[in-house]
Amino acid sequence: MTTRVAPLPSDASPLTGKDDIRASVPKVAINEPATALMKLAEAVDVDAALLERAVQFDHHGLRIIGRVEGTTKRDLQTRYSLVYCYVQEMGLGRRHIDVEELRSLCLEHGCYDTANFAANSKKDMREDLLREIADRGGKGRKYMATRKGLDLAATLLRAMAQA
Repeated sequence: MTTRVAPLPSDASPLTGKDDIRASVPKVAINEPATALMKLAEAVDVDAALLERAVQFDHHGLRIIGRVEGTTKRDLQTRYSLVYCYVQEMGLGRRHIDVEELRSLCLEHGCYDTANFAANSKKDMREDLLREIADRGGKGRKYMATRKGLDLAATLLRAMAQA
């Protein structure tokens, strides 16, 4: 038997179901947004209410709303990509992330460097932060965070939640 989860009202917190004054984006159940948030909170050892300040699950799937510190576009690209991969893996159980998702993330956070995006990703692979996953048919690229990348992402996510 499958249980369907009804969408939360747009002004309700996925944890409490009560009004959320920060809710400008409607929150719609992915599967169980509260469960994904709780899994993520447990993985980074941070209170889920604090983590909601950095990550939100909505009708697009997930949004990173916290800021990471970085001095260059490359630093920011690397850090946002690692945090995104971490949230996808630990919160939603999804390891392989399409390069277009990472590109959109960087555009959203103002750290997309048209000329160097692919080169920066290759540098992240050489530094053992990301690993490229061969896509069957060779049509697209997917990435996953390495153990070193996941550890860095957990540290960044804790800092984002505490800010």
